[in-house]
Amino acid sequence: SSLPDTHDFMSNARERTQWALFGAIGHACGHIILAVTKRHGLLPSGDVSAVDEFLAEDCNWVTFAKHLPGYFLFWIPLIKTYMTNVSRANVMGFAFLVMVGAMQFPLKFGFSYTLIVLFAGQALDQLLFLRKEKKENLEFMVWPLVTLLPNFFISVMESMWCGASGRREDPFWLGDLFERHGHLVFDGYMAISYTIYYLICWFGNNVSVKMKTV
Repeated sequence: SSLPDTHDFMSNARERTQWALFGAIGHACGHIILAVTKRHGLLPSGDVSAVDEFLAEDCNWVTFAKHLPGYFLFWIPLIKTYMTNVSRANVMGFAFLVMVGAMQFPLKFGFSYTLIVLFAGQALDQLLFLRKEKKENLEFMVWPLVTLLPNFFISVMESMWCGASGRREDPFWLGDLFERHGHLVFDGYMAISYTIYYLICWFGNNVSVKMKTV
């Protein structure tokens, strides 16, 4: 009886992981869209915002085509991943506001903007929408340890080194790795961390169930 209650423990982990993997797939699709637009000369400079594209002549349909898939494939699933306790309708509304906000900034700030949204969304979810009893199980503890903290440090390293001039001469191997493949490391770990998180929750839940039946 002293063991923590695991009621809806794995259902929370499953829902979060499903949205996370959907978001990871959407993120991959976003990179494909960026690659295609760049290959066809449709990707604007990093100093240009989506609003600038809208104001440009004959570019409205291109901007619309690039951003609408991102709303459904990227913003909604990723925000739902970090705001699991918020209803889907509210997440969709928030995701729309976030997408419109992203369109106000130059593309080169997209990575930083996304991280701010996800980390702030996670904090709001935990502070305002998470019931107290849900803060007493393994799922609540594992998520930030496996995903948020490592992603925070990796994102800082990517911001410092990825694309920095002269880093190829740096003898520090980690700096060289992030200079060449910084965003790949970030995206790769983000996708893998969701699976690690789920497996830890699954294993912990099984151990807890077996201990209760002894």
